Amino acid sequence: MGRPLRYAESWQAVEVTARTIQGRFLLRPSKRLNALIAGILAVGKQRHGVRIYNFVFLSNHFHMLIAAANPRTLSRFMNFVMGSIAREAGRLHAWRGPFWGRRYRSISITDEASLRDRMRYLYEHGCKEGLVAHPALWPGLNAVEALTRGAPLEGIRIDRTALYLAQRLRRRPPSEKDFTSFHALIVDPLPCWSDLTVEQQRHLNRELVEDVAIAFVDDPRRSKKALASLRKPPHHQPRRLKQGPAPLCHSATPEGRRTFKEAYRAFVEAYRAAAERNFIDLPSLGFPDHTQVIAFPADATA
Repeated sequence: MGRPLRYAESWQAVEVTARTIQGRFLLRPSKRLNALIAGILAVGKQRHGVRIYNFVFLSNHFHMLIAAANPRTLSRFMNFVMGSIAREAGRLHAWRGPFWGRRYRSISITDEASLRDRMRYLYEHGCKEGLVAHPALWPGLNAVEALTRGAPLEGIRIDRTALYLAQRLRRRPPSEKDFTSFHALIVDPLPCWSDLTVEQQRHLNRELVEDVAIAFVDDPRRSKKALASLRKPPHHQPRRLKQGPAPLCHSATPEGRRTFKEAYRAFVEAYRAAAERNFIDLPSLGFPDHTQVIAFPADATA
């Protein structure tokens, strides 16, 4: 089955999501895992220079709103984040084998209204499943308190390479704490709110959060049985998984969707032309600077 080509303009906000293998609860919230993921995001953000606007990690999937200089940088950042989470969470839960169900899905956000709508969508997680009464009550890693109150987010990063070498060279087993560093995770303001003061940005985020809390205040699904799902073992596999096609982009207007589809269609046609002609120098074919991809011959084998 073919995979859709990823396309986004430079520093365009995108929604990124990925799910664990078979939807297992390998990302089940815990203080230890929250700290590890926060540290991974902080190191990845500093290493690749991406902007992180919002994120929420559920028991078997995550959502992030981020932006990068080009698709190659985004790909490298996501490779680092998903690979590091797979290793740390897999070690924490004694899980061997594939961790993620498939590649991450990246969806471009074309306008301010859609970006605000996706912020609200991320805040809804935990509430719309009937698990918690307020977005801030979700125990998994999220940016609610950081965006609404300015609460600091700090994570840990364990230098596994140095720890492994120390274990090989020393007779006495070294402590993991000696190879653990602390990193602050800074959440960036939305580009459409960058001209506002910090307090104004927090006020707008609080409005979104309170709207979500009011919308789900009388949710009948919230029960002891729903809350018990947070205590299910990490290897638990749900009977049903929510499936559905992902949109090509998030746009508030038909015109915005049409414009993005035209740009995406031109990108795909240029990519196919490069693949058929076995070109590596993509800018000579009219590729914009932000489309950092490598083309292979049409008859190439994986």
